[in-house]
Amino acid sequence: MGDAMKKKRLWTRLLAIGACALWIFGGTALVLNPKNNNRQIRYFLYGMEQNTVDVGFFGGSHGLNAFCPNILWQDHRIRTVNYCISGQPLFLTYYVMVEALKAQKLQVAVVDVYYAGLTTEWYEYDNYLRWVLDYMEYSDNWVEAVQHCVAPADRIYYYYLSVLKYHASWAEFNPANLKNMFGQHFGEAPSYAYNLGWAGESAAYGADFTAAEQSDSRERIPAKSLEYLQKIIELCQQNDIRLILTSLPHDYQLSYKPGEWVSSEYALYNSIGDLATAHDVPFLRFNQLLDELSFDERVDMYNNGHCSIRGALKISDYLGDYIQTGGDVSIPAEADAALWETYYARFSQEYAQYL
Repeated sequence: MGDAMKKKRLWTRLLAIGACALWIFGGTALVLNPKNNNRQIRYFLYGMEQNTVDVGFFGGSHGLNAFCPNILWQDHRIRTVNYCISGQPLFLTYYVMVEALKAQKLQVAVVDVYYAGLTTEWYEYDNYLRWVLDYMEYSDNWVEAVQHCVAPADRIYYYYLSVLKYHASWAEFNPANLKNMFGQHFGEAPSYAYNLGWAGESAAYGADFTAAEQSDSRERIPAKSLEYLQKIIELCQQNDIRLILTSLPHDYQLSYKPGEWVSSEYALYNSIGDLATAHDVPFLRFNQLLDELSFDERVDMYNNGHCSIRGALKISDYLGDYIQTGGDVSIPAEADAALWETYYARFSQEYAQYL
């Protein structure tokens, strides 16, 4: 056997060993990485039947609590999924949208822009990033998301070879968790899937919002937020998706701001409004719609940044009307309605006192 053939076989074996090692590291990471209820996003991204979702909601925890898909189904026959996850910065939202579009041909995307206020290039709250990235399948989009959302010093240790960080989790491993993790990976719905990604909170805030600055002033959109707002706009244009931007109800002064933030949210939203207008994208600023919605922050919020169940129903019904009036969504045939009817039946039982 010639030297060339021996070298070829050696490289083939090395590549095979390398591929197996990556597969083992990736599979082991699924088991060892810390888990939480955000794993439902794995089902909504990969487990649902393709091309059955008309509208996707995207953003952080404000959207997680405010966008209630079952209301849009019952009142407007619009099939929606809430892809929001707590603490999701705007630049990560873009990659979640790309991932969702692999399986769903969305007609409308609703994106909450609260995290556009983040001024730093990198996000210091790694746990928030993990709540999304740990449940995305390994792909070019996942690699790009890690490259652009995770600080360089953290990429290898926390993501590419995360088994090195979480190897001690073997001590807490419960074999029963395998069904939760891999069942959803292969299409099995979690028990709470009937909420379609929404998280309802029953508590009432019991206080008024502090008075917000209202002026015509502008604050520059932070560079990374501007970059990803433009990427989101382009993504929707390329896929013939109607984009709607929102700023959901919250106390501009008191709501939790993870990381360094712009000095004036009101001025920031003025600038985002300019950008939206330039691209013919509607921007719904719900703090300016409170009277129209008969929205009372004392009972329709559960804290100073997040809607209660009552508030979510008002926000969702308004959005359903807005989307339906715009003629953006075609009504599904009855044959496509069975899953949504099943989910609504369970939802209506759980939340009967609010409906």
